[in-house]
Amino acid sequence: MAISITALAVVARILMDLGIFKTQTGLLIIAAAMLVDILGWIVFSVILSLSESGAEGLGVWPTIGLTLFFTLFMLTLGKGLINRVLPWINKNLAWPGGLLSLSLAICFLAASFTEFIGIHAIFGAFIIGVALGDSEYLTEKAKEILHQFINNIFAPIFFVSIGLKVNFVEAFDPGVTGVVVILGLLAKYFGAYLGGRYARISRKESIIVGFGLSTRGSMDIILGLIALETGLVSESLFIGLVILALISSIFSGPLINWAQKLKF
Repeated sequence: MAISITALAVVARILMDLGIFKTQTGLLIIAAAMLVDILGWIVFSVILSLSESGAEGLGVWPTIGLTLFFTLFMLTLGKGLINRVLPWINKNLAWPGGLLSLSLAICFLAASFTEFIGIHAIFGAFIIGVALGDSEYLTEKAKEILHQFINNIFAPIFFVSIGLKVNFVEAFDPGVTGVVVILGLLAKYFGAYLGGRYARISRKESIIVGFGLSTRGSMDIILGLIALETGLVSESLFIGLVILALISSIFSGPLINWAQKLKF
């Protein structure tokens, strides 16, 4: 599941920098990445719930049912409610304080709900991010403020906590890391490329889609960290996932740019 996750924010930034975000290929990459991430987090959350043996919960099928209901509700009716509230927030509360307060409040409520039904809190926050970020009333300036707030406050704390938990020197295993990196890069690229060819898009576009969906980032690391904390993966495997995320994020942009220049 960690290998399947795509860093939506990272690939979106890369596509914007290359000027292909609003093209047919760029929108295809974003749509596919969003679907992969939503489905991936649902499956991972269910796996995580099943792995917690002896823990009290609602049961497997009620948990899966509530997870699907929550996801569909937030991406349809929930998104509509957010669109109704945001104009009032922007008009009557101090900006951007009111927007930040509302975003954090909804995020924490959703995280609490998913934790209650037996799914990790990060999934609830992720779905809220998708619903909130897609709102027509959330301006680009507001998105940038939220982005800077998260990147400059929460992200550093998160990565510092990783450094305190994992010894990257002692736990580093070249064999495990090599397998994870090679398998991760090849499986994601060829999976996306063959999917593009099966969908009858051009070879060049399929190559670009393959490189675009191969982009990982913080989401991949978050998923790996949760698995590490629950004992599903070892430290050496987690380190391999971190290195895979770094390598794919660094090389995706240049590879997409190179693929754009191909002539068939």
